[in-house]
Amino acid sequence: MKEVWLRKTGTEELALFFSGWGMDSAPAEALFARSVEMGFRGDMVAFHDYRSPECSAELRRAVEEYPRRILLAWSLGVWAAERSSIPPPDLAVAVNGTLYPRHAALGIEPALFDATLESYSETNRVRFNRRMCGSREVLRHFSAISSTRAAFDQQEELGRIRELLLAEPVREPSGWNYSRALIGLKDAVFSPESQGLAWKGTEQRVMAEMPHWPFFHESTIMELTA
Repeated sequence: MKEVWLRKTGTEELALFFSGWGMDSAPAEALFARSVEMGFRGDMVAFHDYRSPECSAELRRAVEEYPRRILLAWSLGVWAAERSSIPPPDLAVAVNGTLYPRHAALGIEPALFDATLESYSETNRVRFNRRMCGSREVLRHFSAISSTRAAFDQQEELGRIRELLLAEPVREPSGWNYSRALIGLKDAVFSPESQGLAWKGTEQRVMAEMPHWPFFHESTIMELTA
């Protein structure tokens, strides 16, 4: 996976942000900028592109230096964060994702997951983004900070993720658990029903108007982790 430090000053608090599949650092940069405007004083490191499943040893050592660590993961980043070998966070929030991204009951229906992978193209990316955003207003917001990666590059990442999922049908314990799950009732990628089942026993915060793309409705680290 790719790691991008957005600020690294050695302050008390570190935010770790795991973006969704197909993203680059742009969504993280926008989230960080808005959060700083609203008073966030911590450092932040962001992750994307999960063709390689673990973060670097250097990154793990740097994270361990922070007295307080908050983790925020969106979509397939929820799964990626748990298997990244990151040091245990003090607070971990999952947003519109589960630990079982390719699962009939607890994630995305396998046939739909596979169809997305096999038919993905520049044209189908546009359709996927519309589905992810749910409305023209949210799509405009997303489009202003959307990934610049090519469709074939995103497709390769999704194929690698499927390989990893098929190779590890049983999850290994990560050493930490998610503290809370934010569930968008208008999510058309990870259905709210699947999310509710997947997070049974975990604190859930249901967002009535939120589609899969959450950063239009909850636009700062503080809002998402409150």
